[in-house]
Amino acid sequence: MVDLEMYDGELTILDDDLWSLGAFIGAEWSWSEIPELGFNFDIGYNYINYEEDFDGYKVEIDLAGIAATFGIHYYF
Repeated sequence: MVDLEMYDGELTILDDDLWSLGAFIGAEWSWSEIPELGFNFDIGYNYINYEEDFDGYKVEIDLAGIAATFGIHYYF
């Protein structure tokens, strides 16, 4: 990934390092009485790390979070 930025009227290329790690799992189920409906849930964890040196300053950002989704599918 290359980031371009204007700095003091000059175009500067910032060399940055960004990486992400995540895990995701989910399930879907239905009942035999209503086979056209499916109920699902998913849960995931994501970690993002960003590092950059800019004008002698080191910028480091660590973001982490958990996401969950729930849904209903209708199969026809």
